[in-house]
Amino acid sequence: QGSDGSRIQLNTASAVDLRYSADQRLLTLVRGEVSLDSNANDNRPFRIDTRVGPLGTQGGQLLLRENDQGLLLAVRRGEVTLFPSSASPRLVRSGEVLQVSPSGTYQAAALHGDPWGWTEGVLSVQRMPLGEFVAELSRYRPGLLRCAPGVADLRVSGTYQLADTEQILLLLARSLPVRVDYRTRYWVSIEAA
Repeated sequence: QGSDGSRIQLNTASAVDLRYSADQRLLTLVRGEVSLDSNANDNRPFRIDTRVGPLGTQGGQLLLRENDQGLLLAVRRGEVTLFPSSASPRLVRSGEVLQVSPSGTYQAAALHGDPWGWTEGVLSVQRMPLGEFVAELSRYRPGLLRCAPGVADLRVSGTYQLADTEQILLLLARSLPVRVDYRTRYWVSIEAA
């Protein structure tokens, strides 16, 4: 929780820098993913610096995730201004999810899951390719978790509890034509059954 009453939650392998002054609140996304529920009762503007550019909000609830295409921005409540100091700022409203490129272009994001799930301890997906699912799951599990190319396009749907990644692997083996091979506890491969 920030000193202003805002709620800030970091995902795995993530870091932010917070700086508050008398006239502004500033969060810099250093790396990874952050969920921010900014305190609307604080009158100072809330600025967020990212590698694709700045954002601003007053009382918004938003999620930011760095990815290979730049930055995923999801707004759950309130409004967020993308590039507030530019000649053409973009107002992002509640319910919108945008993919913003490093050059500043943006488009509605096509997702295979709920980007907010991790904030509630779950991985919630809809027809997500198994390779993408395994890459996401590996963020919450120590060691190496691999998916064989031959099964990477199988589709996964459901809501999985991140606190028990072993159970998730068992469920995958039961619901898909795959087997889970353990070389060691920390070296796991998902192969065709």
